[in-house]
Amino acid sequence: MIVETKRLVLKHFGIWDAEAMNRVFGDAEVMRFGDGVQTTEWVHGWLRRCLENYQQKSGIGPWAVVEKSSTETIGYCGLFHFPDVCGQPEMEIGYRLARAYWGRGIATEAVLAVRDYAFNALDIPRLISMIDPENAASIRVAEKAGMQYENDVMFEGYTHPDHVYAIARPVKRTATRMKPSWNVAAFIWVATLPALFSLGCGTSDAPSDTGTLSSNDTDIVIGGIYVERVFLMRT
Repeated sequence: MIVETKRLVLKHFGIWDAEAMNRVFGDAEVMRFGDGVQTTEWVHGWLRRCLENYQQKSGIGPWAVVEKSSTETIGYCGLFHFPDVCGQPEMEIGYRLARAYWGRGIATEAVLAVRDYAFNALDIPRLISMIDPENAASIRVAEKAGMQYENDVMFEGYTHPDHVYAIARPVKRTATRMKPSWNVAAFIWVATLPALFSLGCGTSDAPSDTGTLSSNDTDIVIGGIYVERVFLMRT
């Protein structure tokens, strides 16, 4: 398993997923913005290439999207490396789902999971999606994943350019705890003494843990209630 969400499991493909992926690649509507309907033989070759990619690219590639409730493979979502997109290498999030699972937020759920896995587990600094400008549904998914339109790209064999949507990994912030200066802490305490005594503070007759109070030890009473011994810090 690569990653798990509320409704989905994303994992490596196996040859046994051929029938399920035939329902994806063999559907003209699903492949409308792709390379068209593919044959069963093509699907078997695609699955073999997936397995080769897992071996050669540390598991990166298209991953099977499995619906938890039915345990059915319903499509793919994963990472695709492109050596040259507008003059630079890029990592793309790509996906396709069987048509029966459209309109249920599943594509967004899968894309968000892959995005977070890429940023947090794989430490990939930037992700893109290349989308046909007429594919309004995929554009909405990209925007829900935080991607913004950046530019157009024209590949060989295309009749029109794709839109490039991109997102950069958020900068990791580390909290820094400042160690207070003894002098500053003492000053703050001494500065608040007049305010405390104006509320009815005084020294207590409560005994010291050691039996005596040093010249730098003070017990505080606020409103007639004994609170604690306070050790004034030397500056």
